[in-house]
Amino acid sequence: MSNLAAKHKDRLEALDLRALARPKHDSPELAYAVVVSVEKDALVLEGPSGRLTASRAASCLLRPEKNDRVLAVSGQGANWILAVLERPENTDAILSFEGDVRLQSEKGSIHMAAAESISTLSQNMAVHSEKASMIFGSFHLAARVYNSCIDKATTVMEKVDLFCRNMRQTLAASYKRVEGHEEEHAATRRIVTTNMSMKSQTTEIAADERVSVNSSQFHVN
Repeated sequence: MSNLAAKHKDRLEALDLRALARPKHDSPELAYAVVVSVEKDALVLEGPSGRLTASRAASCLLRPEKNDRVLAVSGQGANWILAVLERPENTDAILSFEGDVRLQSEKGSIHMAAAESISTLSQNMAVHSEKASMIFGSFHLAARVYNSCIDKATTVMEKVDLFCRNMRQTLAASYKRVEGHEEEHAATRRIVTTNMSMKSQTTEIAADERVSVNSSQFHVN
């Protein structure tokens, strides 16, 4: 045997030894399956090889539901659902996560749109923004406790209906101008002030029982 042939044989034997020493991994197998039941910690799938239990992959944001057609992968003794391919009509699409979720756009903006409605349900909610703009065709607010700290607010409304059982306002200064008609109804009313000035073209005071004025001085011009 020539030296060239001997060197080639030694090289092949070295490659075979390295192939034997290399750890063997199971190749992942993809399969279509149908979700037959949804349990607390796992999902039961019906696939080509029968029923198996699988977990949702971290990349599968849409939560699988019963009767969904999914793409599953098997390997290393575990099964995962990679994606939900089809689902029956009139089934809600739920994006489900295990822990905290953060939706962030580094350079652009985030826009949410819905054909019918957008609802938010949370125990606590905080909104921080440099500027905010809200346009409502109609607005309804129901709150047990409402605290507002506003440096400056400009409100343009055609109609406002406010129903409160108890409302308290503490203002350093307040300015109000009504061009049209203003009407107030109260069972009792009390005004405590240092100075009070009322100016009008016509003033009418009417009472069913009594009108009393208590003052150390009373001037009528």
